[in-house]
Amino acid sequence: ENSIDIDYASIGCSINKPFTINYGVVYDTEFTVSKLLADGNEVLEAGNIVLCNDEKIVLRNTSIHQSACPSCFSWDISGAPLDLVENEAAGTVTFSYGSDDPAAIWKLVYTEETGVCADSLTETRDVNVDYIDAKFTADPIVVCEASGNVQMTSTSLIGNTLPYTYDWTFDNNQDPVVTGSNDTPLINLPSPGVYDITLEVTSSTGCSDELDSTAVVRVTGDTEFTV
Repeated sequence: ENSIDIDYASIGCSINKPFTINYGVVYDTEFTVSKLLADGNEVLEAGNIVLCNDEKIVLRNTSIHQSACPSCFSWDISGAPLDLVENEAAGTVTFSYGSDDPAAIWKLVYTEETGVCADSLTETRDVNVDYIDAKFTADPIVVCEASGNVQMTSTSLIGNTLPYTYDWTFDNNQDPVVTGSNDTPLINLPSPGVYDITLEVTSSTGCSDELDSTAVVRVTGDTEFTV
């Protein structure tokens, strides 16, 4: 069979063929864990989390490619989160729990728009829910003498983070404030007046709640007259 050799370089020929290359760059998927306090301030949490009254968990997407495609990210929150609010544009998800979760799992998943690239980050934390609702009863609420004892009983709703401390104050707005401790103190109110009562309950984690009630107990005073 006959053949011929062609030197393309000597005659300046070239062959062009179009083709497509699919490629992607995957950056690290990252997020931070914070606690949103009752006063609105946010603090980073590096370890296990204690949730006090009105506090929430905030997960914030800090991936470098978040702003380029917010919809490429999705959150997976384990357990039964409460009041979950996701802000896709800001890359945040905010939520709380109604009970302890010793192994809460939070996952941020990234899937590139074409589906070529994917990445994720998972965090596991111990969440201790320490909600407190301070309440109490007083017996009696009227003392028909110049002074007398009142039995106070805390009926507060507390968690399982023992021990709890109980701080009581009794104020009739004219005499020195009377104080008490423990959950069932017997308090002597030493002089007549209408007493406001405050109870603050604090757990070993530092969570607390306070109930301030006005005009709870009235000490009438002795009935006397002069001639």
